[in-house]
Amino acid sequence: MEKKVKNKRFSVVNFVMMLICIAVSICLLLSIIACYVRPSVCSIITFVGLAFPFLLIADVFFLLFFILRRSKKFLFPLVILLISIPSILKIVSFNKHDEIVVEGTDIKVVSYNVKNLSNSNLIVDDERVFRDIFDYLRCTDADIILLQEFYFGKKDIDKTMEELKSLTGTNHFCYAKYYKGHSNAIVTLSKFPITNISSARYQDKCFAVYCDIDVNGEQLRIVNTHLQSLKINIDYYSSVPQSTEEVKIKSKKIYRKVTTASKNREKQIEILKGIIKESPSRILLCGDFNDTPNSYAYHQIDQLLGDSFKSVGRGFGFTFKDLPLLRIDYIFYGSGITPVSFYIDRQKNLSDHNVIIGKFVI
Repeated sequence: MEKKVKNKRFSVVNFVMMLICIAVSICLLLSIIACYVRPSVCSIITFVGLAFPFLLIADVFFLLFFILRRSKKFLFPLVILLISIPSILKIVSFNKHDEIVVEGTDIKVVSYNVKNLSNSNLIVDDERVFRDIFDYLRCTDADIILLQEFYFGKKDIDKTMEELKSLTGTNHFCYAKYYKGHSNAIVTLSKFPITNISSARYQDKCFAVYCDIDVNGEQLRIVNTHLQSLKINIDYYSSVPQSTEEVKIKSKKIYRKVTTASKNREKQIEILKGIIKESPSRILLCGDFNDTPNSYAYHQIDQLLGDSFKSVGRGFGFTFKDLPLLRIDYIFYGSGITPVSFYIDRQKNLSDHNVIIGKFVI
């Protein structure tokens, strides 16, 4: 009798877990196809797309659960896991080589969202973080440096840029402020001459600055971008809700912020695609997309350019510290450019983003 009761409980647990597994699997499949769906057409699938890494972990959990239970139901999460492999390879790279050797002109590129040079979402001056970031950039010895959320504050812009040029050994720079009259900007520095400086704007906000550089006689277009952010206060949303009503309010706010930002990025991406297609020379597109590899924004660019992390990176590609498992910073390259190495520097805690570093041959 006792054995029958145990078997019944065992079956009930299996049944409930299978229902949850099916729900997770459906969401995981939706997150995989999210990159093909315009946010303006279906915003909910965009929201699910952001959750891909977490849904993947849940799927692996159910796979192990049913294996340990010696249940044939493990085949279901296994099939879903196999379907997920192409998406997994966008966030985890298994390249074996450290750096390939190609003949041509070498360039080292650093892209870094410096979070207002104060490691804060507030527009404040933090001289220690400011100096540490400048010292770090000096040590990279990069040929091209692309910075997002560069906050000038009360400092003199020209003096600040001259100091940064001197420290990094770059002789040329260009920048564009996010909004006219503001002190926050997207900044590009180069050891090579810069010409044809321009910016891309959507709804009066600059989201990219691009220019042409001459690398020993070879023309290269550099696009430094920072797509629409979610503007989510991590501390506020990570706090434990005190009531059901608070859960509803926070959930609605997150959903609204995510869907609104993704629709804006959709428009920004269309502008970037035009810049890429009209480029008269080889192109590098770098920066903070505020979107994952399972997003519509990433997929549109990935169809046109190569992803240096997928090509020559190794290990996990996560670049955002405040929400682990998210990869939102990229270096894309066009034809005529060969990536030889890609590295994510996670050692510095000067920003909520990790530094991404790529080496290329023209």
